[in-house]
Amino acid sequence: MARKNYDRKVREHKKDFSQTNKEGAIREMLATIKLMKEGYRVSLPIVDSRYDLIAEKYPNYIRIQVKNLKKDVQKDFKQPSSIDKWEIRAFSNPGRKKNLYDKKDADVIFAINKETEDFAIVPIEKIPSSGIVKISEKSDRKDFLNTFKALEEFKA
Repeated sequence: MARKNYDRKVREHKKDFSQTNKEGAIREMLATIKLMKEGYRVSLPIVDSRYDLIAEKYPNYIRIQVKNLKKDVQKDFKQPSSIDKWEIRAFSNPGRKKNLYDKKDADVIFAINKETEDFAIVPIEKIPSSGIVKISEKSDRKDFLNTFKALEEFKA
């Protein structure tokens, strides 16, 4: 006998962490490729860490946390809509208690957009206390967008 709608249990929507992990792995591989093309040797930690990659260009070893670089969809009427604006969420556990990254965790945040492959590399000390970094071609953070300047200027 067919079940009636009122007999059926409604499934709760749960976040698909396997998809989130796959997307994170794709971003880490894209970041690795970009770093290797720039002459860095890249290592990955074997165990869980607060950083995802280590980029080496002697004498520097740089701990990198890889994050998503997403289009900022908020309307800002002070700037023309033709300016690309990006956002980085430089913390772990979004939606719950924010765990901001600091100097003991990583040296830089390498955020990359997996569709466009645009990227931004931001030194940890330049991350605001909110953990949210906004970047555009016209902002004071434009030097972080699609350039390796933050890595080239890194001093351990």
